[in-house]
Amino acid sequence: FIPVRRGEQDARSFNTVLAYLEEGGIFFMAPEGTRRRNLDDPPRPRTGIVRLAQLADVPIVPVGVSGTYAALPPGKSLPRPRRLSVEVGKPFKLPPLEINKDNYATMQEQAQLVIEKIYELVHD
Repeated sequence: FIPVRRGEQDARSFNTVLAYLEEGGIFFMAPEGTRRRNLDDPPRPRTGIVRLAQLADVPIVPVGVSGTYAALPPGKSLPRPRRLSVEVGKPFKLPPLEINKDNYATMQEQAQLVIEKIYELVHD
């Protein structure tokens, strides 16, 4: 577990995860940055997952978790007992991309691709 300061670039956490990945570690992250309030309108994915995958030259494994909306609805702080299901997709690598501010739009497109692969595995 590596905490991230929300709403700002957290270079310390980012570099810790990057070093861990470069050493061969496996790391889970949620590219949405937050839980969805509306199942039909997902939040814009964050580009951190793209930057990490590109810089560490590692594949992404999409993981979809279904049932979380019923288990912990928006606005609730305690989860409800519900059955969850987890579906793991096939690993994939993103097309190579230089990570810089000029490529932000392409990073955002790649982040959207990641989230779409995840949502294909979610059955809420």
